[in-house]
This record gives sequence, C-alpha cells and structure tokens, in this order.
Amino acid sequence: MWHDNAPSAYLVLALGNWLGGVTKGVTGFGSAILNLCCWIAFVVAGVDSGTLQQAVVTEALSSTLIAPGLLYVTRAHATADFRTTAAISLFVGLSSPVGAAALARWDAQLIELVMAAALLVIMLAEQLSSLARCWSTNANGDAAGAEGREGGLLSGDGSVTPQPLPRLQAVGAGRRFKGGAHEWLAVLGIGAVAGTASGIMEGLTGMNGPPIMICYRLLNTPKSTVRGNNAILNLLQMRLIPYYFMGLIRSVDLQLYVVACAAGVLGAVAGDLLSHNMQQKTFQALLGVLMVLCCFLMFASGLGYV
Repeated sequence: MWHDNAPSAYLVLALGNWLGGVTKGVTGFGSAILNLCCWIAFVVAGVDSGTLQQAVVTEALSSTLIAPGLLYVTRAHATADFRTTAAISLFVGLSSPVGAAALARWDAQLIELVMAAALLVIMLAEQLSSLARCWSTNANGDAAGAEGREGGLLSGDGSVTPQPLPRLQAVGAGRRFKGGAHEWLAVLGIGAVAGTASGIMEGLTGMNGPPIMICYRLLNTPKSTVRGNNAILNLLQMRLIPYYFMGLIRSVDLQLYVVACAAGVLGAVAGDLLSHNMQQKTFQALLGVLMVLCCFLMFASGLGYV
C-alpha cells in the first residue's frame, strides 16, 4: 500500500505529528497547530504532503494514542478540574460533527480561509482581552496611588501590588464536583462557548486549542490543571466517530496512519522530558508565533497567492 501515497506525504505527516506530539508532551495541547502549520508550509513549498483530510485524521488518531500516557504522566485524576472538562467535552461532542461534515464536503482552500479567519478573530479577541486586563490593572493602580497605604495595595517600596484577576473559584479546586448551582451554571456557560467553538474547529482541522487556551488564560488556570484537563479531552476524541461514518478514515491509508502515529508517540515522550525544563510562558509565546504563521500561510494558500 506504500504506493497509494507519495513518500513525501509520509515524511511530512510524520514530522507534523512528531512536532505535535512534542507540544502535547509539554502542555497537553497544541498538536493540531503544529501539525497543520507543518503540513501547509510544505504544501506552500510545492511538496506533495498528502491531503488536508489525511493530515487531520492522522493527528486525531495520534492524539488518541498519546492520551492514555498523558493521563498517567499528568496525574489527571488528581490535577484535572472535572467540572470544566465535563462542560467542555459535552459541547465539543455536540459540535464536532458539524466541523467533520464540513471537512468531508468543503474544498481545502475554503477550509483554509475559514480557519484563517477564525484564528484571526481569536487572536484579536485575546489581544483585546489583554488590553482590558492592562487597563483594569492601571485603573486599580491609580486608585491605589490616590488612597495611599491605607488601602493596603502598596508594597513597602511604593509599587503597586498586582491583584489577582477575579474568577469563580481557583480552577482545579472544584475537581471533585463541589460548588453551588450558580458556579455550575457559570462553568457550563464557559464550557458552552469554548466547547462549541472548539468542537467545530476540532472537527474541521483538529485545531481545537485556541478557544480553550483563551478560557484557561482568563481563568488563570495552573499549568498542572491545564495538562490534566487536556489529557482527558485528548482521550475523548469525539470527532473520530463522524470521521469514520463520513468516510474520512480509509483502509488504504492504514500504513500512513501507523507511521504518523508512531512519530506522534515518540514526540510526546520527548515533549514530556522537555516539560520539566521549559517555562510555560516561553512555550505559549512560541505557540502564539506559530499560530500567527499558520494564519498567514492559510490566508495565502486559501486565496491562491501560493
């Protein structure tokens, strides 16, 4: 069956899944961003990299194989916030068939344009959110300066002590399903928005991370909880079911799946080793740069400039 796909397709998809595995080992998410960025970079360069559908399916299978190992190394049973995970996974499961149907029927260039536009909106929303937090911090600082030390907001050297962002509860503290009804409703609301957007994007390209990343950032979610949550979400690959029934998982691509998944597992092992030495902020910044690059390449390819 090796002749069914070009040798370069094996190399490109194996490289994309290896890079994706590394990101999963470090943070628990981001594999689809790296995989898609790698695939489209080689497509733009004129290399036969297989189809977009093959790239998305191999990443989904690879993520499923990696998930049990991530559950163990992240100690997900102790670190994950099961309320948030349950809410997100519910809406991901409901919305991922929509993305899968689009993947099966839409032209690759149209998918690239849709995802590029979605990434652009998400990045702009995150920047606006960051600006709002900065303005809020500055406003609090001005108020603290006017009140002086009586307000208890100034440190010994006169600088403003940063105040934590308001949140429902320390994320991870409710992982044993505690909390009042209003907290459950709030978590369900967050899960509805993040999960629905994530599910459609996941079904379409596998890139489900951006909405969830923004959700975690707004909630100031600790790294250990992020990794635990995402390990569980990786195991619940709802999109594989519609992929199968829509004919996206093909027996003729079996060897391609094996090669790509093996590369993904090796990447996850390397990523877990790196996670002990790499700062979370450094890796988030790297993912941000790659997201911008991926967005640019998808716009260029989707509009036919390359």
